[in-house]
Amino acid sequence: MIRELKIGLFLGAGASVAFGKPTTQQLRSQLVEKYKYDDAAGTTPEQYFLFSIISFPKFEDIEHVLQCIKEVDDFFLNSQYGGKYLLEREYKLAFQDPRRPWEFKEFTNRTKAIRKMMEDDVFENYSWNHSADLALGQICEHLLNAVRKYSKEVNIFSTNYDRAIEEYCSNQERRCRCIDGFKYDEYSGRRRWTGSFSYPTEGGITNVYLYKLHGSLNWKMHKIYGIEATSEERRSSDSNYTENLLVYPTVSPKDGQEIEPYKTIRDGFKKFMESADACIVIGFSFRDEHINTIFKDFLKRGKSIIAISPSADKNVYENLLKRTVPDPEGTVPHKKDESIVCLFRENRKVITINQPLTLENADKVTGLASAAIDVLSTGETSTK
Repeated sequence: MIRELKIGLFLGAGASVAFGKPTTQQLRSQLVEKYKYDDAAGTTPEQYFLFSIISFPKFEDIEHVLQCIKEVDDFFLNSQYGGKYLLEREYKLAFQDPRRPWEFKEFTNRTKAIRKMMEDDVFENYSWNHSADLALGQICEHLLNAVRKYSKEVNIFSTNYDRAIEEYCSNQERRCRCIDGFKYDEYSGRRRWTGSFSYPTEGGITNVYLYKLHGSLNWKMHKIYGIEATSEERRSSDSNYTENLLVYPTVSPKDGQEIEPYKTIRDGFKKFMESADACIVIGFSFRDEHINTIFKDFLKRGKSIIAISPSADKNVYENLLKRTVPDPEGTVPHKKDESIVCLFRENRKVITINQPLTLENADKVTGLASAAIDVLSTGETSTK
């Protein structure tokens, strides 16, 4: 007999690939092509500098690129002594690039424009495209059903900027209510941040609690109304909006994670995990230390992570647990496709399915995740 369990659903970048959204590695590759230039055609300094960073072979993904820009900027503009000394001396500090020398002072003067170019690329690549609506409906149905089998409500935690979950819940026929910490204010006609995720249950409707740990493309700071969820997944032309509320992809620790609304959202994730039984983690690389701390504490309490990703073993062991991958203690193959299996380790605390989440195999990988939870729920060993 299957007992009720408290199951979390955690979505990383790999969970949105099926909707046409790039991973951080794929985005870097796309931008290398976008900013590639021909000297004869003329190139802006911003494009020249940006391409030199994006194409650096030791940078694996866009997080490394943005971290590089941030660190160079911080050193030359914000350091108290070293950066200022090098910039303000009479001689010039420059790199002898094979094409031409470029000065750090010129680079730092253009950093703001370079960052804006990169941030605009984030908006362009992660805004919702309704051509993905069909895949969204089918995949999310599988995901939510994997949780609803054990729980009356669905708690989703995501590092993604896109509106996949909000779009899914917006279809009234699906009978899902998305609760994300914002509430409609009838006086201003705006959805304003309250930080409250409490909501009464209603028969026939699934409450979907959505915690977007790194913000959303449509979250903005208004001069008067504060944090607001708008209808715009782009930079607003309204000067009353002073900031786009995103934690941009850089190497951990990320800027802004301890301010609102991110602090409340992360605290909500931490509180949920303190009493959860298992968490299904899809397409997450476990490279954010402020999130890893919560997952490590979760495992120490004897709870279970079910990781779904083409590199699930590597992500969990190398990035989260910082050790080599041990041999599996048990295996469950999919009934109709034995090439897809889930692997049990650490006395059922770590369960991995080394597969991507795609439209074609969504039913298989979520079915295996459900089978793994059945093992946790019943206490019976169905592995072989």
